[in-house]
Amino acid sequence: MIFPLIVVVAASIFAVYHLTQAARSGPGGAPKTVSVPQGGTLNYGGQGAQETIACNDGELNITGTDMTPTVTGHCARLNVVDCTNCRVTVDSADEINVTGIHDVVIYNSGSPQVNNQGIDNTVEQASESAVGTPTPKG
Repeated sequence: MIFPLIVVVAASIFAVYHLTQAARSGPGGAPKTVSVPQGGTLNYGGQGAQETIACNDGELNITGTDMTPTVTGHCARLNVVDCTNCRVTVDSADEINVTGIHDVVIYNSGSPQVNNQGIDNTVEQASESAVGTPTPKG
C-alpha cells in the first residue's frame, strides 16, 4: 500500500510537495492550484500531475514522470530536473534549466537564459498565434 506524503515547510521561503493522485484534486475533482512562496522556493514532484502552479517570482523545481503542470506568473528560475516525459508551460522566467529526458518546456514571453543539459528535451517560446495550449514555434 502506498501512503501519500505531503510535506510543507512554508516559512515563506521554502516549501516541499510530494503529491499522490488522491491529493491532486480539489473540490469536484478539479486540479489544485499550488503556489511558490513569494520570492521563495517550491520543490514539486509526482507522476501524471496536471496542477496549475503560481510562481510568484520564485524558484520552482519540478521532478517526476508524465507531468503537465501549467506555471502562471513569473519565475526567477524554473528547474525541470530528472523529469521524464514532462510538458511544462510557463508564463515567463528569467532562467530555465532542464536536465530530464524527453521533456518539453514552453515559455509564453520573455527571453530566459536556457540551460538544456538533458536528453532529447525542447525549450521554446510559444507561438504568438497559439490560442489555449501553447505550441512551440517552428
